[in-house]
Amino acid sequence: MTTLQQEFVNIDRHYDPPGLRLTLELDAATEQDIERGINAAKRVFALAQISSYAAASAADYQDLEDPELVLTSEQHEWAGIWWEAQEAAVAAACSDLPAGEKTFLFSQTWDDAPEPISGNCIRGTTWLDKETETQE
Repeated sequence: MTTLQQEFVNIDRHYDPPGLRLTLELDAATEQDIERGINAAKRVFALAQISSYAAASAADYQDLEDPELVLTSEQHEWAGIWWEAQEAAVAAACSDLPAGEKTFLFSQTWDDAPEPISGNCIRGTTWLDKETETQE
């Protein structure tokens, strides 16, 4: 009988590679909307005291579901921070946009790379529902 050798993934929560940056693509968003969204995500990472790289790496490993590569409970939390940052980025970027369904991509890329590099490159959708004022 063979048993799998489980190995914990080694991720440095503070490692921030030079030239790596967050990106956000969002339907109908202006540069100001995108900047507001990226800044909101950066605040999530700063509050959690973790680099976006570490959070994205944890989320990527979590998605792999490889039984030989195991995340610690803390690293699972880091993956959750990646998703929290994505949610904060989209909510902040959408704050001035009209209601409706929006397609978005929150990721990371290198300064000189033409395409996002994060394994979390599946486009998401969100529904922006704003209350409308009624005229009396």
